Amino acid sequence: MNKEPEFGIPAEMRALTEKRVAQAKQAFEGFITAAQEAANLAEGQATTAHTAAKEASSMAIEFAERNMTSAFVLAQKLVWWGERCWNPKLRKLTMFKLTQNTFYMKDRK
Repeated sequence: MNKEPEFGIPAEMRALTEKRVAQAKQAFEGFITAAQEAANLAEGQATTAHTAAKEASSMAIEFAERNMTSAFVLAQKLVWWGERCWNPKLRKLTMFKLTQNTFYMKDRK
């Protein structure tokens, strides 16, 4: 009584259909595996890109800090030299360069 009804389908066709279903299942599992590998690869590349962007940002900030430190050191030297300059024309030129550099820095922001 546990026998399945055949509905008139030949055994060869049934076997072929079962084989095709198994092949389709295997192909789908291969597709899923490939999709998971691609997602893992993309995640790894995103992590690498994030790390590179973070490093570039850090380098840019470090460069800006060094640049501004150098500019302030130069400004302090110009002020010091301008105060001690015995020649009024050179003192005036030094102070002019200092103010010109200050305005240039403001425009760069």
